[in-house]
Amino acid sequence: MFNLILRSEDPLKQTFSAVIVTAMGSAHEELIPVLEGALQSKDAVLRSYAAGAYGIVNPQNKAYVQEVVHLYIFDPAFAARSMNLLAEEPKHLLKYLKQAAASSDDQTRAAAASWLGTLHSEAAAKQLLKMAKTEQDANTQAQIATGLAQNRQYTLEAVAKELRRDYTTPSASTYALALGFMTGNAIDVIRQGLLSTNQNERINAARAAAYMAGVLSNPDAFNYTSDRTFDIGLLKSLIPQLNLLAKTGNDSVKVYASNALRQIEKLMI
Repeated sequence: MFNLILRSEDPLKQTFSAVIVTAMGSAHEELIPVLEGALQSKDAVLRSYAAGAYGIVNPQNKAYVQEVVHLYIFDPAFAARSMNLLAEEPKHLLKYLKQAAASSDDQTRAAAASWLGTLHSEAAAKQLLKMAKTEQDANTQAQIATGLAQNRQYTLEAVAKELRRDYTTPSASTYALALGFMTGNAIDVIRQGLLSTNQNERINAARAAAYMAGVLSNPDAFNYTSDRTFDIGLLKSLIPQLNLLAKTGNDSVKVYASNALRQIEKLMI
C-alpha cells in the first residue's frame, strides 16, 4: 500500500494516506520523506498529523515534539500514541508539555494545558497554576481552568487564594472558571469568598458561582459532577448571600452578584 502512497502526485492526499497507514499500525520508514515534506507545510493541522506519524515511524528524532503536542487539540488518541514512543519516561512527557506551555502559539498552549489536566499529578498541577497566572488567550484559559478542576486535590487551596486577585485581570477569570468546573467541591470556597470583606474576593466568588451554574446547566455536566442534583442544591444554598450582595454591594459587586443569581435561576426552570 505504501508504494501507492509514494506514487501519488497530490501532496495532501499523500501525507494523509501516510498518516492513516501509520495510525493503522504500519510504521514504514519509506514514508519518512513524505512526512518530512509535510512537516514544512504552512497548514497547522497537516503539520500536526504529519508530526504524529513521524513520531511513530522515527521516534529517535524529537525535533517535532511540539507539533505532536499541538496534535492533541485535534486527535488526542493519535497524539498520545506518538508521544508514548517519543517520551521514554513520564518525566519526559512533562518536560515536553512544559515546553509547549511556553509556546507563542495559542493552540499549542491550549493543547498542553488540556494534556496536563489528564496527568493527575502534583507536578502537572503546578504547571497549570503557573500558566494560569499569565495566560490571556480565552480558549487556553478555559483549558487551564478545566485542568485545574481535574486536579483539584492539588489545586483547590491555591485557586481559593487567588480569589483576592484583581477581578479585572484575565487570570482572575481563569481561577473563577476553575472553581466553576469544580462544582460542589468548591462551594465552601465560594461561600467564604462571598462573605469576605475584600471586594475582589466577593466579585470573583460571585463570578465563580455564575460559572458553576453554567457548568451544571450544560448537557455534559456529568463530566464535572458525580451528582448534578446534589451540586445544584449546594449552589442554590448561596442564593441568600448573593441576594444580599445584589442589594447592598457597590455597583461592581451588584453586577456580578445579580448575574450569578440569574444563572442559578435558569437551573430552576
